[in-house]
Amino acid sequence: MQSSSTSTEIKHYLMISALVDRLRKGGYTEIEADHVVNGVRPGEIIGEDGALTPDVVASKDGRKVYFEVKTEEDLFSPRTEEQIRTFLRYAEETGGEFCLLVPARCCVRVKYLLESLQLPETTVLYI
Repeated sequence: MQSSSTSTEIKHYLMISALVDRLRKGGYTEIEADHVVNGVRPGEIIGEDGALTPDVVASKDGRKVYFEVKTEEDLFSPRTEEQIRTFLRYAEETGGEFCLLVPARCCVRVKYLLESLQLPETTVLYI
């Protein structure tokens, strides 16, 4: 039997793979993914508690988009809050965009999370 942690890691990997596939089909270039794609991983971004790495970074029309992928299990962790704030801030500072990718069944929970963080305008994609 798989541990919960292993199951969550597999879900996370599959979500990243699906996102990368959609980005390629959608005309994005310079795709970098935490689960290495063509040997390229995203660079670290400095947050308040140290360096963080977005799950996926891709470019389209000269604009970088920073993606953080969350499973249902890790959506409400303190690390998630720091990642969202750090990547959103960095995207705004660099003229990019931040997007959170979550399972479709987490729609209400994500809305609650972003409202509690006072970030209700954050772009969310559902898979």
